[in-house]
Amino acid sequence: MKVLVTGAAGFIDRWTCSELSKSHQMVGTDKNSVRGIIQADITNFEQLNALFRHVEPDAVIHLAAISGSTGKNEIELSLIQAHLNFLANA
Repeated sequence: MKVLVTGAAGFIDRWTCSELSKSHQMVGTDKNSVRGIIQADITNFEQLNALFRHVEPDAVIHLAAISGSTGKNEIELSLIQAHLNFLANA
C-alpha cells in the first residue's frame, strides 16, 4: 500500500513515516525543504492536485498543521489569520 504523509518533517510525523516504511511504501511531504521528503504546500490546490496525480496514494495520513512549537508565535497569528490555520489543519 502506498501511503502519503503530510507534514512529514514534524516530530510525530518522522516517527510515523519511519514505522510506515517498514511495511508500506511511504511518501512524505512537507512545506519545508527536507531531504527525502517532497516539498509541497498543501494549502496550494494546484500543488496538492499535482502531488496526488504524481504519487497516486492508496491512503493519506494528514499530520500537517500549524502549531505553536516553532517559536514563531503561531498561536497569536492564528487569531489574526484564522483562515491559514483552517487551510493547513483541515
